[in-house]
Amino acid sequence: MIITRASLLDFDASRYLLEQSVDEGAELFGVDLDENRALIYLADVLDNPDSLALAVRRDGYVVGILLAEIEEHVFLATRFTGVSLLYVLPEYRNPKLARELLRLVEQYAEKHNAVPMISQTSALRSAAFSRWLERQGYAPIGGNFVKRGQIHGGRATH
Repeated sequence: MIITRASLLDFDASRYLLEQSVDEGAELFGVDLDENRALIYLADVLDNPDSLALAVRRDGYVVGILLAEIEEHVFLATRFTGVSLLYVLPEYRNPKLARELLRLVEQYAEKHNAVPMISQTSALRSAAFSRWLERQGYAPIGGNFVKRGQIHGGRATH
């Protein structure tokens, strides 16, 4: 598997993976997808050179997607790398791939002087994934996971 920058050329595959993610999430959280908003967001992120849009490819097919942007936190005086979608088809999931995707999120955050954050709505589909994030040095904060030691007194610490 290889990880490449995703673009609008990957829109259909990204849409399919988004739908798969929502289907899995609906089983756990009762999530409903606002399809129009989701498709506009997907196109915006794939077309934005400042976003982190990654495609996981296997034999020419997109089997995973990671979408993230820099966000200002509503209550804290810090910037976050908000991962809005992280989904890999189940048959392609493995710890090595997960570590590489997380490393790329952390690099993106560092480049933008932001704290990496994994949103509950993007990837936390299972207790096993939550435990894996904790082993990677992340702590649950308000339904999200943030790298330990990077937030102190409402400010990011690098």
